[in-house]
Amino acid sequence: MRAGIGLVGRDDELADLARFLDGPGLGALALRGESGVGKTALTSELSSRAGTNGWRVLRAIGVEAEKPFTLGGLNQMVLGLRNVLADLDAHAREVLAPVYGADPGQPPSVMQLALAVLDLFTAAAMAQPVLLIVDDVQWFDEMSAAVLSAVGRRVSDPRVRIVASHRPHSGDEFSTTGWNEMVIGPLGPADAAQIIDRMHLTLSAVARQAILDSAAGNPLALEELPRNADQIGEWTSEASGLPLTERLVTVFGGRLQLLDARVRTELLRAALDGARANASTDSGSRYVMVDVQSAIDQDLLMVDPLGDIVFRHPLVRAAVIHQAAPGERRDAHTYLAGLYDDVLVRRATHLGAASTAPDQSVADLLDGAAQLSIRRGGAAVAVDWLRRAAQLCTDPGRRDALRAEAAFVAAQASRFDDAQALADPSHDESESVSSVLTGAYLALYRDGEVVGTHRRILMALKGADAFDDATVSRLTKLLLAITQYAADPALWRQTDDAVDRLVDRVDSPALLYRDAWGDLARRGRSVRARLAEYLDTLTTLEPWEVMRLGVTAYYVDGLSDFRASLTHLFERERDRGAVTNAMTMLHLLLLDQIASGRWEAAQESVRLGLELTATHHNELFRLQFMAYDGLRAASAGDVETARRRAAEVTGWAGPRRIGLLLGFAQRIAVLVGLAQADYETAYAAALRISPAGEFAPYSHQAVSGVIDLVEAAVHAGRPDEARAHVDAAVRLRLAENSPRLDALITAGRAMTATDVDAGPLYESALAHPALADFPFEQNRIRLAHGMWLRRRRRPADARGVLQLAADGFDALGAPPWAARTRTELRAAGATVKRSGADSITLSAQERRIAELAAAGHSNKQIAAQLYLSPRTVGAHLYRIFPKLGVTSRAGLGQAMRELSEQPEEEG
Repeated sequence: MRAGIGLVGRDDELADLARFLDGPGLGALALRGESGVGKTALTSELSSRAGTNGWRVLRAIGVEAEKPFTLGGLNQMVLGLRNVLADLDAHAREVLAPVYGADPGQPPSVMQLALAVLDLFTAAAMAQPVLLIVDDVQWFDEMSAAVLSAVGRRVSDPRVRIVASHRPHSGDEFSTTGWNEMVIGPLGPADAAQIIDRMHLTLSAVARQAILDSAAGNPLALEELPRNADQIGEWTSEASGLPLTERLVTVFGGRLQLLDARVRTELLRAALDGARANASTDSGSRYVMVDVQSAIDQDLLMVDPLGDIVFRHPLVRAAVIHQAAPGERRDAHTYLAGLYDDVLVRRATHLGAASTAPDQSVADLLDGAAQLSIRRGGAAVAVDWLRRAAQLCTDPGRRDALRAEAAFVAAQASRFDDAQALADPSHDESESVSSVLTGAYLALYRDGEVVGTHRRILMALKGADAFDDATVSRLTKLLLAITQYAADPALWRQTDDAVDRLVDRVDSPALLYRDAWGDLARRGRSVRARLAEYLDTLTTLEPWEVMRLGVTAYYVDGLSDFRASLTHLFERERDRGAVTNAMTMLHLLLLDQIASGRWEAAQESVRLGLELTATHHNELFRLQFMAYDGLRAASAGDVETARRRAAEVTGWAGPRRIGLLLGFAQRIAVLVGLAQADYETAYAAALRISPAGEFAPYSHQAVSGVIDLVEAAVHAGRPDEARAHVDAAVRLRLAENSPRLDALITAGRAMTATDVDAGPLYESALAHPALADFPFEQNRIRLAHGMWLRRRRRPADARGVLQLAADGFDALGAPPWAARTRTELRAAGATVKRSGADSITLSAQERRIAELAAAGHSNKQIAAQLYLSPRTVGAHLYRIFPKLGVTSRAGLGQAMRELSEQPEEEG
């Protein structure tokens, strides 16, 4: 509030702030209130009191002009603690380096930044308690807002307190979940009247009431409207209809006209630069206003406690910009650009705003700023810079490439409306690259359209002579992605032909993706070696390129090498970066969790993935999460969930011909059959993926599930078909695709070998180091080995292997597999003890049916004794067998004896 008026009507809020500062509880407080309601006045009073009481006060201010600058808000938050950096470990200093202006090597994620900032605050608080005050956090850049939210949720040191003010309905970049919250409402009638009284202005009763009514308890309005009482007729006119904030902007704008042109220019430059208290910092705004006493006299500016000249309120800044003519704004931007020869994003922003005609040098600067923003996790912001770069580009071909880049980045950031707007063609470019690319992305991600998008990209590539190599590579990678989803051999052959025609123009990653995403059985042998060449460069690549490399790694069982990078990029991009890529990265992390046996973590990833796809309206990715969850459920033997997921996926993907998802549904059916020991069904499902003795071209499930068909065929009494399949895998040298496949094919050879050769092959497969990363398949091979040992009358050896398998299935959470393994253990002479997690509960009726069946009674006889139908008895036995870990009546007697000491359950 203006000096002389002071804070009125805020005693309760000040008391609450004092209790927050010195009391126990959560360490972060969010003040929420409308513009002008007095949030900054409260934080200023808190700052003064805290400083008097020995706190080190740090202040940051969100400024609309600085919202595009990724990490700009965070820079304000920590700038005053530069001298504390030496107290942090090397990792924390490296994470914070981009915040202090360094070009990032590995751009940090939100969580990494939050933890490093917490370390910094905690280290600073060792010498003196720290209070961070952030005003107008709604104008923070998205990354900084997300970091501040995370820091606030985690601060627990009583010597560190954070207060952040924001307006209601100001977007979801800043989340107050886990924060204390205080709503700053309007003043009551008595307090509102007191403010007017303290101004000592002569007002008529009518004018006074009109001001009170218009201000509606807003302190800023109560201070400013009385000075413009001559406009009362305009405020009360029904035709005006202006919100209070716009009225205040108009009020401040009228006062600006009382200043001379030079002072207005000073204010305009400061407003457009985001000038604030730390105007001389390295990476912040640099413009400093001079000789502006007349603006201070008009209460447009004020001198803050540190002696810096700042805008009295953000609405003053808005008024300054609003009142300036377009030419005045362009002149101010041109001047400001000269202050930032060494700061790419600020120079590019100011020159982009100052330009009225195409200028290639400015377009190049904006393109560079966009690429830097992408590396810092600001893909969403980069879209606007790329759009402006396209507008200023002088070369028509390059202009369309920049529009295509902007549309592509918008799609990766899930800004589909922006992508669509960028792709809307003008009258003379009905099939521009940007429209082709964006139309294809939208159709793919939103609708799962693969056939039409494939045709459209193929047609565009026929005109490749008109494109630069970068555009050809981008179109080719999109074509590969679409064809991967289609998983249609006919479409893949067309894609292969297109890539072969352009082989000299596409980049190396595109050729790598063709071999991994396409006919992996015949092209996959060199993929892992070529993929390894990129591992040391992941930190320098755009997030979508890392995502594509991750997909490639999945197909050759190499996701463990990408786990750290994918986790880091997912956390960085998931909220405000390349969100589309982040969801694919979560797909990959989920597949890695399933393969490595972290099934509880996989379920959490599915939950998070479904939330993200709902938020960003991405149906294709939603169904992918369902398909992968079905794969997990089938592996675990959760038959009901697996079948439900497969049905959902098939119902959506079938009409759209999305073969990738249909392949997962087919694989789910195979694993469900294996989990239930229904080998005929499993074998029939495996044949729908690929015939025995063949690996269908372009079928990833045929390659990945090689052991599934062999296992099902062996148990279904089809040894010749199983052997033919292993021979085909050897003939195609699939073992060279990945260490996992090497181990699985060795196990398949063991399953189909003579008894003389099988033992060493089983031992070789289980000794393979790759299997440790794939515990589900490892334990399946142990089970197969143990069964073979038992049949060879080596029960002692069998028991050791089978016990490892049983324990492994227990650890994974695969009850049917664990139960079957214990049946084998019993047959090998072991006394099986069940863990609590594996304990069996049968109802009284189920127990009686099992006892009668174990005694040799038929279903019909049991039905007659218990007054049930034979069909009902059969249904009960169908449920009882998996519970007891048996597959036939022959095992019921031993299973019931082991169960005899367990109490009956009512029912």
